[in-house]
Formats: sequence, structure tokens, C-alpha cells
Amino acid sequence: MSMIQYVCFTGYTGFAIAAKNNIKALLSRGHTTRVVSLDLGFNKTINPKDFGLYNSLVKNQLGSDFITLYHCVPFMQRRCKCIGKKIGYATFETLEPPLEWKAFLNNYEIIITPSKFNYNIFQKQGYKNLLYLPHIIDFERFNSDVIPLFQNPTNEFKFLWIGTWKKRKNYELLIKSYLEEFEHDENVCLTIKTNQSAIKNPEIILKRIKAEIKNKKHFPKISFDKTVLSDDIMPSYIKSFNCFVSPTLGEGFGLPGLQSMAVGVPVITTNFGGVTDYANEATATLLEFEKLERIPCMDGILQFKNKMWPTITTNVVKIAMRNVYEKHAEAIIKAKYAEAYVMERFGYNQISILEEAIKIL
Repeated sequence: MSMIQYVCFTGYTGFAIAAKNNIKALLSRGHTTRVVSLDLGFNKTINPKDFGLYNSLVKNQLGSDFITLYHCVPFMQRRCKCIGKKIGYATFETLEPPLEWKAFLNNYEIIITPSKFNYNIFQKQGYKNLLYLPHIIDFERFNSDVIPLFQNPTNEFKFLWIGTWKKRKNYELLIKSYLEEFEHDENVCLTIKTNQSAIKNPEIILKRIKAEIKNKKHFPKISFDKTVLSDDIMPSYIKSFNCFVSPTLGEGFGLPGLQSMAVGVPVITTNFGGVTDYANEATATLLEFEKLERIPCMDGILQFKNKMWPTITTNVVKIAMRNVYEKHAEAIIKAKYAEAYVMERFGYNQISILEEAIKIL
């Protein structure tokens, strides 16, 4: 068995959730695993069930006799230098990843990519020692037997969006599409789920979007959920909704869509990027984009400077949401297939891909 020190975020980001699942999978296979946190450390509110386990793994310093696995964005990997064999992590949300990453990532014995989309874009730019290791989730938590967190006595049809409060997530287009498509007297609701520290003035944004919609005075129900949910509650929370919808402009993988499929909730998402690892015509309602557009700097993030992003129209999103709403029985059939599809491909057993690669180091 291997000795692995896992350098990662430990909070509630996609990076942290993916890292925690990999750590549990490694432990389940008998590997000695320790954690070096890049943030404030594990939080009992977020990880009530597993806090003791995770916290027992935390070490303040890197050990020279361990294989070091950096599960973080490349520029963060520079902060924790180690002696010995190293495994890097390469994920990017759109085409043309930064060339400056290649110089130090190519010094690693293995570079993990979490999606086939990522594998292809990094391979095209000459990155070496790439290993496709998909994000994995705990199917003991995420499965269709999960009981919804909320009751729904009025049979309201509930759409859910989950994401960070960034333009890349395309939440404004989603809100506008929903408000235009549905009427105030239809029994529907869209919930925008993000965390309180990220969301900024949702009421002001909502008021502006409504003002942009001409010839309409009354709008369907929409809510903003800023509560921080634990890893234990999230499956039941997602299960409380009728459809997960994400017109994202780009994801390295996109865990919420996979989590939704695992609990049997129909998914609408963009046919681009890492989400295509699990979202296809058979498993999801796909949002097709018109073209790729070069944007000066998405979300003010340096590595996104002058990159290509898909353009999605409100009409495409409106049609998809309306179809799932009116033909929900068909969407549920697709969701049942999606559940079986992801169960087969994204469980803890996939960590064997990494195990095999480590054996030859």
C-alpha cells in the first residue's frame, strides 16, 4: 500500500468536495493518507459525520517519505514544495489552458485530469504523464433512495441551480430565461443556491433583470438560498427538487450535475466542457451553444484572460426548461437511466485507476 500526503482545500468548494471523496476512497483501499490543508481546515458544520476522521489526518508539514498529491489549481501547488515523488492536478473550465502551467506540471510523475475534456485539452498542449481520473462521489449518500429534505404539499415544480456567484456559471441568463418563459400563476419556482459569502445583492440583480423583460409585469416565483449545507444534508436537499438546471459556460467537471443524477433528479446542462463526462443525450437535457466567443477576462480571473467560451441563448434555456416541466414523466425515465449510468462510472472503485498508476512510480 502507498503512503500519500494529500495537499488540498478542505471547505465547501468543488475542489474540496472532490478531494474529500478521493481521500475516503484511498482510505477504504488501505492506503496511508495524510492531509495538508490549503485553507482553514475541515469544518464540523460542513462535515459533521466525518469531521473526526478528516481532522485526524491533518498534518502541518509535508513529509519527505510520502507521495505528494496536489489537488488544487496549479499556482497553489507552488506554495507547498516537497521532496520526493509528486502527483499534480490539471483542470480547466474551457479551451486553451495557460501554457505557463506546463513548465512545472510536466515535472510531476503523474498529472491527474478529472474529465476527458480536460485530458484532451491538456494533451493537445503537450502536457505529459496525464492520467484521467474522474471525480467520484459517495453513493451511500447520493442515491435515489434519499428522502427529500422538504415537503411539497402543493406539488410545486421546483427548479434548482447550484453554483458559485460568478458570471461563468451563467446565473443571470438562467434567471432571465425562467422569468420570461413561465407565468406568475404557474405552480413553479426557481431556487438559486449559493453561499452567503459569495452572493451579492440578489434582489437588486433580480429587479434589474425584471426591468429588462418588456411587456411583463408579473413573474413566477424565484428564491435565493444562502444557507450553508453540510455534506450529509446535500443529497436530501437536491432530492427535494424536480430538476437541476445549469447553463454553465464551462466546468472542469461540474459535481452538482453528477450529484443530481445520482439521486434521480433530471438534469439540464450545457453540452460543453467537463460535464459531458456524464451529461449526454441519454442522461440529460443538453443546452447546445451557438458558437465560441473570445472574452477579454471572465470573472476577472487571470488564467481566464482572452479565452473562448460558449454562447447560449435564452431561447435554448427556455425550451429546455419548458420541456422538462411539461414532460416530466419522460425526464424521470431519462433520470433513472442517468442514475444507473453514473453509478457504474463514478464510484469509489474508480480510485483503482490512481492505484495502478502509483504502482509503477
